[in-house]
Amino acid sequence: MILRATGAFRSALLVALVALALPAQGAGQASATLTVCPQGPPHCQFTTIEDALAAAADGDRILIAPGTYAGGLTITKSVRLIGAGANETTISGNNGQWRPVVTVSPPSLIRTGSDPPVVTISGVTITGGFFGGIRNNAELALNDCVVSENDGVDNVGGIENGGTLTVDRCVVENNSGDETGGLRNDDGGTTEIRRSAITGNSAVYEGGGISNAGRLELTRTVVDGNAALDGTGGGIRNSGTANVTDATVNGNTARWGGGLYNSGILRMRRTAVDDNVANAGTEGGDGGGILNSGTITLVHTSISGNSALSNDHYTSGGGLANSGHAALVHVRISANVAQAQGGGIANEGLLRLAHSAVTSNTALDVGGTGIFGGGIYNGSLGLVTLVHATVRRNTPDNCYGC
Repeated sequence: MILRATGAFRSALLVALVALALPAQGAGQASATLTVCPQGPPHCQFTTIEDALAAAADGDRILIAPGTYAGGLTITKSVRLIGAGANETTISGNNGQWRPVVTVSPPSLIRTGSDPPVVTISGVTITGGFFGGIRNNAELALNDCVVSENDGVDNVGGIENGGTLTVDRCVVENNSGDETGGLRNDDGGTTEIRRSAITGNSAVYEGGGISNAGRLELTRTVVDGNAALDGTGGGIRNSGTANVTDATVNGNTARWGGGLYNSGILRMRRTAVDDNVANAGTEGGDGGGILNSGTITLVHTSISGNSALSNDHYTSGGGLANSGHAALVHVRISANVAQAQGGGIANEGLLRLAHSAVTSNTALDVGGTGIFGGGIYNGSLGLVTLVHATVRRNTPDNCYGC
C-alpha cells in the first residue's frame, strides 16, 4: 500500500521536523537528520531537496514535508530521502537540467576503489520528467513510491537501472519512452520488484512495462495494461535472466509478444498471462500471450484469453508462439485465438507439456473461418512432447503436425 498522510499527520510532521532540526544532546551521532519543507526556517532547515543533499553526509536522512519540490536531482551520497507519503510529497520535473528527475550515481563514474552510494527513497511521487523519472547507477531502494507521467526522449520513461535496484510497494504508471516505458534493467544491472504495480506505460519499440537485459526478480507484482506500440513485449521484454512469481501479466499489447517477449532465460511460477494482444495491423503479430525464442519454464501458470490478430495477415500462437525451448508443467492454455495457426500454441522449437491442458482455443482464417492447429500447431522445425497432457475442445482441430 502507498502511504497516505492525513492533515493531522502533516501538522505532526512539521512539528517533528522542527524538533529534529535542533542540535542533538549528549554523545555524538554517526548520522544526522536534515529537514525540508516549503516554508523554510524556522519550520525546517531547507526549502529545496537539492540544498539538503548538498549539506548531507553519508548516512544522513532527509525528511521531506508535504509539498512539491524541483527535480533534476543528482544523489552521490549514501542518504535516505523520506517523504510524507506518495500522495503528499512530490518531486517534479528536471529543473532545467538535461537529466532525469532523480539520478543516483557514484561521485565520479570514473573513480575506482570506492563503494557506490546506497540510497533509499520512500514516500514520494516522482513525476514530470522529460528525460526519464529515475536513473540509477549505484544501489537504490524505492519504497512506497509512485513513478508516474514521465517521458523518456529517445530513452526510458519511468526508471532505468544500471546498478542494483529494489522496488517494494511502488506504482510505476503512465510513463512513456522510445525504448522502454515503465522500467528498464540494463545488461549488468540487478532489479528486484516486490508487491508493486507496473501499469499503463508505453514504449515505441520494446518493453512497454518492463525491459530486462540483466537479472530480474519479479514477485507479487501486477504488470497490466502496458504497450509496446511498434515492437516486442507489451508487458515484459526479457533478453537476460528473469524469475517471475505470483504475478499477473494481463491486458498488455505489442506488435509481437503481447504479454511477454523472451529471448533470454525466463522462469515463471504461479502467474497469470491473460487477455494480452499481439496486433501488428497488416504485418502480422505472433504470440498474443508469450513469444519465446529463448528458454522458458512455466509452472502452475495460466495463459488464457490472449489473441494474435491482424487486419489482413496470418498470425500464429494466440497463447504461446515458441521457436526456442519451452517447458510447461501444470499450465492451463485456454480460450486463446490466432488468426491462422496455433490458437493455443504455435511451435517451431522444442516444446514439452507435462500435466497441462490446452483447451477451447481457436485458429481462425483471416476471413473468419477455421484454418488449422486450433489447440497446437507444430511446424516443420518443431518437436512436441506431451506427458499426461490434455488437448481437446479446440477449433477447428486439436493438434496439427503432432
